[in-house]
Amino acid sequence: MMRNWCATLIAFTLLFTTASLALASNGTEDLVQNRSHPDWRVRRDAVRAIADAENPELLPYLESALADADMNVRWAAVDAMVKLGRDGVPLLLKAISHADTKVAGWAVEGLGKLGADAAAAVPHLIELLQTDHPLLINAISALGAIGTDAEEALPGLALLLAGDFRTVMAAKKAISQIDPKADVVGILLEVLEGGGMEVSAKVAGALGSLGSQAQLALPVLTEMLAGQDAALREVAARTLGNMGSAAKDTAVQLIELLNDPETAVKLAAVEALGSIKADPGTAVPALAGILPEASPDLKRAALRAIKGYGTNARAAAPYVALLTGDEDLVIRRMSQEVLLAVAPGENTAELLAGIFSNQKPALRIQAARALGWVETEQDQAAAILRLALHDEFPEVKAAAALALGNLGAYAQTAVADLAAAAQDPNMHVSWAAVISLGRIAPEKVADLVETLGETHVPVLLEAVVSGDTVTSKAAAAILQEVAVDIGLVESMIQALIDGDDQMRSRAVKVLHAVG
Repeated sequence: MMRNWCATLIAFTLLFTTASLALASNGTEDLVQNRSHPDWRVRRDAVRAIADAENPELLPYLESALADADMNVRWAAVDAMVKLGRDGVPLLLKAISHADTKVAGWAVEGLGKLGADAAAAVPHLIELLQTDHPLLINAISALGAIGTDAEEALPGLALLLAGDFRTVMAAKKAISQIDPKADVVGILLEVLEGGGMEVSAKVAGALGSLGSQAQLALPVLTEMLAGQDAALREVAARTLGNMGSAAKDTAVQLIELLNDPETAVKLAAVEALGSIKADPGTAVPALAGILPEASPDLKRAALRAIKGYGTNARAAAPYVALLTGDEDLVIRRMSQEVLLAVAPGENTAELLAGIFSNQKPALRIQAARALGWVETEQDQAAAILRLALHDEFPEVKAAAALALGNLGAYAQTAVADLAAAAQDPNMHVSWAAVISLGRIAPEKVADLVETLGETHVPVLLEAVVSGDTVTSKAAAAILQEVAVDIGLVESMIQALIDGDDQMRSRAVKVLHAVG
């Protein structure tokens, strides 16, 4: 009886196994056939079933499904690879290089979903850590998800801290996932030892994103400031600025860059000096010193930096006051705001008056121009400018004469001084005086014609630019006859170089009129 039961059990088992194999064989054939079914839903379900079948022989079909015409099927293929776990990593790595960036992106994200099971993919993901790579953010996130097994990616992730906001935030998160106690500064300094200029620039930028945490790198960054590569000097300066007060001891080295031949480097140094809050006695005089001759961008940056020091930057007030007469309206307004911050309640005219004791004519010229723009101390400004009409340099006298014209009615007391200046042997001084008299006391110009004669060059110059066509043509004809003898063209060109807006405008009209 027992023997018959065992025989029956064995027979049943053999029958079940044979049936199962047959069904499996038929199922596999169906899956393979369904891959080319015209309905994408059938093809998608076939791909999903391949993952569930746990049959290694079917895995190549998942890879080929990535070329399916339907996006849903392609996505299902990547998802199926992920479901395979560690066994799906080789397929996902191939999918990373897929021509369709969506498929490649899904593959990278899939590796992240596998976490530590995708450790073998770390070297391949590191290759994607390029700032211009379309899968950069995906790769960063995947490395972070892999965790401690992605430690070798830390240097590449650290360099990405020099990127844009989104990249920096993603890199910081990934680093913390891989090693919450990672010494990022130390990692970057190690990278620096074996890298060239491009790597050095990235390291400096990355250190800047760490703020005060990068203080240990100060010696290296300070050394970069003195490097031969301008781009590296600029990045180092910006990095120090990003570090704030932690970098205040680098002020001297930053000040040296204010004389750098590259404008971008100077701009970075100026901005850094405004951020590190160095000793005002060291930083403020240096910042103030570049204001008179700086480019518009540098002027604006220096004004912002000086303003940040508040009343501790009082020493810069006279130089800031110079810019109240700048040709750039934005700079004029900025300088007025900065004066309120560094020297609240102080008299702008008095600040400018002190400049006239400076031995540099260029500063006295700027002071004269600025006095023509004061808004609350016009009478005092006029008195100072009257004295400036007697400066030893003609350029200063001409600037003072024009500034008096800008003051308009407030300069009535200077009419006699301007009439005297109109007889100055220097044509630019005389012309400037005639211009301003025409604005303050037009009737005095007629008196000058009687006193100086109709052939007096400055009078003729003003006649040329007058609105009267007949007078203008007559004056131009006279000037054409004497142009060579008096060096008229050269004088007008000089006015274009050194004059203010109104002088340059007149010079253009004169040159046009005399041909």
